[in-house]
Amino acid sequence: MLDKENTNLGYVCGRLFAVLEYSQKSANNINTIRERYMNAASATPAAVFATLLNLNVHHVEKFEHEGKKIYIETMKQEIVSMLPAQGFPAHLDLQDQGRFFVGYYHQMQDFYTKKSTETKE
Repeated sequence: MLDKENTNLGYVCGRLFAVLEYSQKSANNINTIRERYMNAASATPAAVFATLLNLNVHHVEKFEHEGKKIYIETMKQEIVSMLPAQGFPAHLDLQDQGRFFVGYYHQMQDFYTKKSTETKE
């Protein structure tokens, strides 16, 4: 179950990676960031997230619906606001790498879980 209050850096980075992958798949119907960057993002976030966020700008621009752009941008802002002002951690230890994957899969499950009308409001 997605924990939007969890501020663990591994968990937060995993959630952000899921949002970036989801928006790439929505724009291009491909998952190449997962194939190319997931291992590096889970171990050395500072080394790859700047590149991923730059690429994501182009993915979001391809959305036809303004509402989807706003949804993704708002979600990115919400998650990035949980990071310290110093930015992404240079390295994640093994426990936080595990938390990265927990955050990633929690966020991905949330994308594909049908929302009730109450939740949408």
